[in-house]
Amino acid sequence: MRFIALILLCMAAQALRGQAPIVTNQPASRTIAERGSVVFSIGATGEAPLAYQWQKDGSDLVDGGRLSGARTATLVLMNAAIGDAGSYRAAVSNAWGGLLSHAAILTVVPRVEVQPRGVWPGFVRGEARGVALRGTNLVAALGSGGWSVFRIGPLTNVTALASYDTKGFAHRVRWEGDLLWVADGSAGLHVFSLTNLAAPKWVGTYDTPGEARDVWVADGTAYVADSAAGVLALDVQRPDQLKLLGRYDTAGEARAVQVVDRLAYVADGTNGLQVIDFRAPGAPSRIGGFATPQATGLEVWGNRVVMADGTNGLWIIDVQDPAHPASIGYFRPGGDARHITMVGTNALVSCGSLGLHVISLSDPARPARIGFYFSAGAACQSISGGSVVWLANDHGGVVALDAVQLNKLKPWVFVPTAGNASQVQIDGGLAYLADGTGGLQIISLANPDEPARHGAFDTSGQAIGLHKVGSLVFVADGPAGLQVISVSNPASPVRVSGYDTPGSARSVHVANGLAYVADGASGIQIIRVDNPAAPQWVGGIDTPGEARHVAVAGGLAYVADAVWGVQVIDVSDPAAPRNVGAYLSTGTANSCAVRGGTCYLADGLGGLLVLGLAAPAAPVKIGGFDTTGYGTGLAIAEPYCLLADGLGGLVIVDVRNEQSPAIVGSYDTAGTAQGVDIAGSRVAIADGAFGLRIVDLAWPALPLISVQPAPSSAGTYGGSLQLAVSVQSASPVLYQWRKDGQDLPGQTNASIQLDSLERADSGDYQVVVANASGSVASSNAVVKVAVPLQLARPERKGIAFSSRFSYVDGYPIQASDLVRFKVQASTNLVQWSDTAITPGVLGSEGSFLDLIAASPLRRYYRVIEQ
Repeated sequence: MRFIALILLCMAAQALRGQAPIVTNQPASRTIAERGSVVFSIGATGEAPLAYQWQKDGSDLVDGGRLSGARTATLVLMNAAIGDAGSYRAAVSNAWGGLLSHAAILTVVPRVEVQPRGVWPGFVRGEARGVALRGTNLVAALGSGGWSVFRIGPLTNVTALASYDTKGFAHRVRWEGDLLWVADGSAGLHVFSLTNLAAPKWVGTYDTPGEARDVWVADGTAYVADSAAGVLALDVQRPDQLKLLGRYDTAGEARAVQVVDRLAYVADGTNGLQVIDFRAPGAPSRIGGFATPQATGLEVWGNRVVMADGTNGLWIIDVQDPAHPASIGYFRPGGDARHITMVGTNALVSCGSLGLHVISLSDPARPARIGFYFSAGAACQSISGGSVVWLANDHGGVVALDAVQLNKLKPWVFVPTAGNASQVQIDGGLAYLADGTGGLQIISLANPDEPARHGAFDTSGQAIGLHKVGSLVFVADGPAGLQVISVSNPASPVRVSGYDTPGSARSVHVANGLAYVADGASGIQIIRVDNPAAPQWVGGIDTPGEARHVAVAGGLAYVADAVWGVQVIDVSDPAAPRNVGAYLSTGTANSCAVRGGTCYLADGLGGLLVLGLAAPAAPVKIGGFDTTGYGTGLAIAEPYCLLADGLGGLVIVDVRNEQSPAIVGSYDTAGTAQGVDIAGSRVAIADGAFGLRIVDLAWPALPLISVQPAPSSAGTYGGSLQLAVSVQSASPVLYQWRKDGQDLPGQTNASIQLDSLERADSGDYQVVVANASGSVASSNAVVKVAVPLQLARPERKGIAFSSRFSYVDGYPIQASDLVRFKVQASTNLVQWSDTAITPGVLGSEGSFLDLIAASPLRRYYRVIEQ
């Protein structure tokens, strides 16, 4: 847009005889739990006396009941209710005038009542310090009592299976595969085999130089937080022969450790958070840290670390740049914060004698306590196991807490399987599961509280994918190719036939008597199966990558081809398939589904991608959602996409607005979510080594932003501009507009009106929309306010004319700005022409000199900014 400036009028000013109020300290927004208390305060100067009047949502407040200080500089609200949420501000006045403060937004979070479902102090021989969970079995680290393993039936029936009295003091346990890793204090690290839970066997030991307090196992390496000796990295390829790879002696006392991509995040006592790089394990190095007084425990939560800091409380630390960790939030729940467990956006903080506290991190910058459990013992460590949180409670034993209210999804149960569950399909009350070396597993869902194995068939290869059609299950069986299994009697499956594909079969899609097999390095193989007893090869094509999944629609096969994205294959002639197009994603294409004119892609670290198929052979990205895990499998249940997100569990994404998908729910499974299917409200998740998980899906009710704010808007200095959204929600909606990431006081409607625009109004605008289920954020709207120029009267200098120009708001013109300015001239104020004049800078103003201006009798100028 172009703006023209001619000579403007002078400005006038007037002085006041007294000083009107000036706000020196604005009230701050707060987030509190229901039944909590809050104090709002304001600082102001001006000629006395000053009068105050607090308002909520624009209406004056009056002292009484739970409210006091309505006409003072400090407002106190006790025993807050959900209805107290809103916008609070103060009017300040004196004899010379008055003004309103900025609005402070009060958010009241519903309180969670954490209820015990069982307490078992009787089976604890020592001090319960740590817990590990695997399926229906639990291991407790018992300090001087070693450790014990228990089987969990109904919560009133916990059976002790075995115990082992270690030499040291068992602080923490990790259960990985069939191995249990025990951080045993001065006795170092122990490894036990739990292949037979009733008869555990000692495998190996490494006597660390310090006191082993915690252990983390990943990528064939055990990382030990070894107190004053720092952090050790041990080679565990041979658990019976543990070898030291490297050690980093931290400056504090290493008490807890978690490792992501070989970066160790260490709670290092008086040295706070330390980030140690073990990518070269023989020469580890410190790359960053965040100083706190008493770091005792931590959990890595996406690109953040949530850290327990003893009596100093809870820190939320941004580690997106691990070399420069930065605090983004802090909360002091009381007690001795020892350990963190994240359940969704809630932090469960083990606080010693003050029990377990539930802290909402839905806004990490403003944590709020929403629940607690005061225990008989000292809360040491908790672990989430579906609808139960297990708490190691020192001398109070082990406590099972009902945590249903901490999850949006209530799990029913899971079924441990023999192999590695990778894909699942629900049909007729049965779940058909591709279970790796466990072959085909069939699980009855007739009683969702007690799913039971109904049948199984041990395929000769490694069952990775499947497709049930009628009474047949077609299994992509890895190196054994395609297997055809009859499930006419699901309790007794029978092999009908098979076809040994040239590659390693990973996925199969059956349509019109043809099986389309994603065959790994051999691309797509097409096999005729209309006579299932005698499969016949029809055709094939080698895709450029590794064919992991295939979906067929409209004569085209869409192939998730690993690092080569989505390959589009024309299969209208099955004997001569041909590649007709592709979409190269930035992640690793693992699975895809086609609905109508849209292709949904589980893209590994790229999360979920939404591809438009207006030209089916040329997919185009129209939206996406970057998840915290690794997108592996998906299912469509309109208007939602269910994504199996690896270690990120199950993620539910609302795709009604395909350009801006929004996460509306999640469930953190115990294993590595690889495949998912849904029937009604019943969701089945193939959860890797943790088998099949069944979840009752209560559809989330977060608001949906159906119309986003305009992505870019131009405003005129002194003019007006409006940004707005349209929202679909079944419950009352709250709005909070933000500019450049900061809340805008008082802007709590579906639209924002910007009047008397100034240069400072330029920036990125976004609105956060919330209802009782949670909040979502809109896309960004970029606002640019163009400020007009003013031109001084030209002066004649011999045969030349010169003039100066400046912004009307006094903003200085820099030399780098000159390329945007064009000087035009006219003799009649009607026809204007460009000049060859190159403007310059004089002080804080622009200037120009016209050397050929003397010939016309009259000459007019204007400066245009482009």
